[in-house]
Amino acid sequence: MKLCLCCVLLCAYLLVYIDAPEVIDEKAILATSVSFVQHGAFDMDEIAAGNDQVSSAGQLGTRGVDGALYAKKGPVTSIALLPLVFLAEKLPWLSVQATAMLFNALVTALTAVILFGVVLEFGYQKRTAFVVALIFGLGTLAFAYTSTLFGEPLSGLFILCATFFAYRFRQSGRMRDSLICGAMLALAIGSNAIYAALLPLAALALCWKKPIRALLWFGLPLLCCAALLALFNLLRFGSPLDTGYHFGQGEGFTYPFLTGFVALLVSPYRGIFWYSPVLLLAIPGWVMLRKTSARSAEFAWISLATVAAQVALFASWWAWDGGLGWGPRFLIPALPLMALWLAPLVEAAWTRLWLAVTVVAFALLSIAMQLLGALYSVFTYAYYATTYHPAIINQSTSSLGDLFTLSASPIVTNAALALAGREMVPVWL
Repeated sequence: MKLCLCCVLLCAYLLVYIDAPEVIDEKAILATSVSFVQHGAFDMDEIAAGNDQVSSAGQLGTRGVDGALYAKKGPVTSIALLPLVFLAEKLPWLSVQATAMLFNALVTALTAVILFGVVLEFGYQKRTAFVVALIFGLGTLAFAYTSTLFGEPLSGLFILCATFFAYRFRQSGRMRDSLICGAMLALAIGSNAIYAALLPLAALALCWKKPIRALLWFGLPLLCCAALLALFNLLRFGSPLDTGYHFGQGEGFTYPFLTGFVALLVSPYRGIFWYSPVLLLAIPGWVMLRKTSARSAEFAWISLATVAAQVALFASWWAWDGGLGWGPRFLIPALPLMALWLAPLVEAAWTRLWLAVTVVAFALLSIAMQLLGALYSVFTYAYYATTYHPAIINQSTSSLGDLFTLSASPIVTNAALALAGREMVPVWL
């Protein structure tokens, strides 16, 4: 069943596959991997020379002590991309960019397979686990972002695993589960340092049985991660605490928190429930999960805290909307946990026709929404927004009224493109 799930998802992802990164964030991640394969360094000078967007201050690069340009993105995503880049470099008939663009399709399919196993752990039927994993893989933003090289899908895989092993430690008391939880969270931090804010939640979840030993095993991979990142920053920028971000130039937690929090959830511009309507069903699903059993209730609260923390973290981030993209990109790591909340609802739907019809209707609407986002270039919307809603695209407004303007939503723009017969971007077309 896992093989079937993986095949279905990968076939679907090939329908929206494009063979080159569009957004500069993606290009920086790929350039770092290519640089390491070609000459053993993690700079991105290869694309900086001919790309003003990369080399200009305040964008994706910062000059290091050696004069080379380094990405401010965490290194784990670029490291995880190395096998595909290495393969393309060794096989002359493969394009490096085209091969690398398979990365998030593989990561998302793997996340869905792991989610399938997690749902089974809670005693649900295989068909329920299959449907939940399928909804995650096709009905959430995870689908649209398989055609990109952003690092959030990989972070989502790590956070799903970290949350599950924190919960499993509470059930088993095995130090191995605590160690794996720490390792997964360390990898998430290596992909984006902001996830260090999840450490207190994981530590609290682990302080249940043998707290001293649990925290020691949990902290071991985190200490290794901190040491490696500090060394990485020291070699690049001359300081273990310098990550390459330009906090003195406005980057940081400067956006109004309440505006960002509401906008990330319910605004037409970036609200998660607009882009993945099926997740509205995760709300009653979470209530059902909490009431199913004591074990399920524990996981429900741990996962809710993890999701809420991610929304709160990015609500006041200067680029809270994730820049050019489809929906709230920074909430992609929360999607596997939110999809898991659907399990009780899907289980009940097997014996209740009205509920089955509701789940199917919301799932199909969500799949259509992902196709709407993945089939058109993000630059088409960027042109429209820059022309008609510059305050939004330039992040110079914090008015909820502006963010709730329907005409500023990429959903409305892309729907208009589809109705106008605008050319779509997937390679197979």
